[in-house]
Amino acid sequence: ANVTAVDAAEENIHACKTRIRPGLQKNINFINGLVEDVVDQEHTYDVVCCLEVIEHVSSPKHFLKLCTRLINRKNGNGSLIISTMNRTVKSYALAIVAAEHVFGKVPVGTHDWVKFVKPSEIEEVIHANGLNTEQLSGMMYNPFLRTWHLHPTNSVDVNYMLIAST
Repeated sequence: ANVTAVDAAEENIHACKTRIRPGLQKNINFINGLVEDVVDQEHTYDVVCCLEVIEHVSSPKHFLKLCTRLINRKNGNGSLIISTMNRTVKSYALAIVAAEHVFGKVPVGTHDWVKFVKPSEIEEVIHANGLNTEQLSGMMYNPFLRTWHLHPTNSVDVNYMLIAST
């Protein structure tokens, strides 16, 4: 498969390049830029992944709309995969108070709770732009094992993943 990786931060592109298994880098096109830059090139993709990004952009609705424009609609099976944090009291307590202030897992100020996005807000944008929700799954982080898992009760109170398709 061919992959295009887009990130606004050059240091993230560099970090990604250093972690790729030998032989795979030739199949990855790295773009240091914004989703707008890719949309302007009029490329479309079978799968677009936005993992832990949307809660950091200035306008989540605009960002999502741009992402839906990147989906290949010719073959009828393009997909958008999003993971992010829900805007709930529980997410504030765990992602900001615990992760940033108590345990120091991420730098203070990494997250802005106001930018966390409810699943219904994502669905509103993607449905209006011709995509259908295929799956909504809760996710949880195990800080002791440093691993992510689907939530056993599928709670989307803190982290979740949404898969949408054409």
